[in-house]
Amino acid sequence: MRRLAALGGADPADVFTAVTRLLGLDYDIGLAEFESHGLPVRFVEDQTAAAARHFGSTPVYTGIQIWDIPVSDIRPAVDAALSGGASGLFFYCYGWASVEALEEVGRITESLRR
Repeated sequence: MRRLAALGGADPADVFTAVTRLLGLDYDIGLAEFESHGLPVRFVEDQTAAAARHFGSTPVYTGIQIWDIPVSDIRPAVDAALSGGASGLFFYCYGWASVEALEEVGRITESLRR
């Protein structure tokens, strides 16, 4: 957002607001919160549900980032994807993920098998 704003000499927070509105991301979040925490976990559920509606009977597999996020955020993202109607999951950026994140993915996938 900051680079995009710099191109036109705009306020980065205003550009962030405009982009989120343009993309239909109806979240009460400002640029500072986005930069420090990313989008809310509800984004995962909303986007998964939208894909499931759009693609009908075609399976939807939701990607869950496991790098550069707190390990405690992985399970809520998985739960959000499943609540949104995901047919399955895949985890990405595992090459850069911490051992703790990989262990959490192992615990989650094991719990889903039961």
